[in-house]
Amino acid sequence: MVAKYGFTSIKFKAGVLEPEQGARRAKQAGMRIYTIALGTPMDLNFSRFEAASIGLAVLATAIIALDGETHWLEGAFLIAVYLVLAIGFYFVGS
Repeated sequence: MVAKYGFTSIKFKAGVLEPEQGARRAKQAGMRIYTIALGTPMDLNFSRFEAASIGLAVLATAIIALDGETHWLEGAFLIAVYLVLAIGFYFVGS
């Protein structure tokens, strides 16, 4: 495989990991170590509530960071969003 970066090209030999494969294998190894340490399986199978909460947190943070300036009230808003999510996770459970 030949990958081009600027004016140079890099050839990967057979048996040598490509950068994407190395990163993927490192993440898998990290998840395995974390799973062994916790004693519970860790996968990326999220419930709808978990996925929606991640989306809400990202959306709130993006809206706050959109103008490039922050104010103490915006920080309080983010804390309130995370507090509401924490209360929701407490009552919904997993």
